[in-house]
Amino acid sequence: MEDANWRADSSVYLVSGEGFMVNNEAYSEGAVYAQTLDSTMTVTENGIAKTESTSVKISVNVMFAPEKIVILQMDADSKLLLRAEYKPVEMPDTLVVNPATDYIVVETHKRDEAGKQKITRVVYGSGDENIETFYARPDGICEKRLTQITRDNLVHS
Repeated sequence: MEDANWRADSSVYLVSGEGFMVNNEAYSEGAVYAQTLDSTMTVTENGIAKTESTSVKISVNVMFAPEKIVILQMDADSKLLLRAEYKPVEMPDTLVVNPATDYIVVETHKRDEAGKQKITRVVYGSGDENIETFYARPDGICEKRLTQITRDNLVHS
């Protein structure tokens, strides 16, 4: 037997009246909107009642669409070793790091609702294995992209 929120094949779909909407004034980068849908179903098989529960949480994080990603490889004295610039959708799967790199600064360049340039920065250290960036799909939804950090421990001459 199916109820209004779930199907036996585990597919999830939206039901009228159980969503949320925000207007443009509420869109502020960093805002998080969440909705949880819960469903419980009891099935009786051979006289034994079995209860199955499903819970789906949908979170929407508001962010401005990234326009470019800048990767800065810095040494222990905060000197710039390498600078690379990418379109967000063209971030590489793997980033080979210079052996002298102590940390990486990832800058995401974007524009706010007024068109003013905004730059956010994240620092990645020697223990980090991946860089997390985002790119905007044609429909405006931003998707996460992971770039693996590979440390080149060979000294090149």
